[in-house]
Amino acid sequence: MPTCPACPILRGILLASLFLLPSPLRAQLTTGTLNGILQAADGQRLVDESILVAGGAGFHAAVRTNSRGEFSITLPYGRYRLAGTVGVFVAPLQTTNVELARDASGAVSLARLATAKTPGTWSDDTSGRQYPEGSSLAALLLSREPASITEPLDFTGQSGNRLPIESQRGFSWTGTQFKLQGMDATDSYQPGLPAIVPDVQSLDEVVVRSDGTEIGSFLAEPGTSWHGALSTADTGTPLSSTNLPSPANRGLVQQASEFR
Repeated sequence: MPTCPACPILRGILLASLFLLPSPLRAQLTTGTLNGILQAADGQRLVDESILVAGGAGFHAAVRTNSRGEFSITLPYGRYRLAGTVGVFVAPLQTTNVELARDASGAVSLARLATAKTPGTWSDDTSGRQYPEGSSLAALLLSREPASITEPLDFTGQSGNRLPIESQRGFSWTGTQFKLQGMDATDSYQPGLPAIVPDVQSLDEVVVRSDGTEIGSFLAEPGTSWHGALSTADTGTPLSSTNLPSPANRGLVQQASEFR
């Protein structure tokens, strides 16, 4: 039976096109959604009313209620004040639901607050510690996130200076992707290995999504005043000794005997 000389080439083009087909990408955002209802003291919903939303760093926005007294706005994650009096926190990649009540004087108060987490998503406030744990992302995930296993097993923070690998729900750690502020923070040449060692004290939220394991770290939002932190790592020289030979016998090991 005669064969087509161009068939191998066509098959190669077909296979290449299959690999190059566009696939849907998951949104890598640092925003959350705020949904709410504004109602009067008697429970009647207020229509076409404006609500001022104010956040850090001078952020201001206004949203209006629809014909059902409902409103919705997508915001960068952080803390906000609604109508000048109601404080809410909009978590990244999640939906916050509020019910507001306006009394006869026009003052607005919070009637109900709830955060709806996306299915398959785990999140935690890094400052909300209840028990002692190591000050590293691996220690935080190991002690708080039930589906995560990290290597090394860092319960006390002794391995906090090592790049951890993380496996969730028993899947391969090579499928784990790390994000910082929605940007890829995974080693481009070693899948599953982070390219950063985030300082958990400078983070606001850590979010883990199980639909293709993704670990997102979100920095603390800016405040109204400057602030900072200073940390140092020393060897505790009075309680330690060097294992370096004497200067005359060091050979190529030419370095200081103390770490500063």
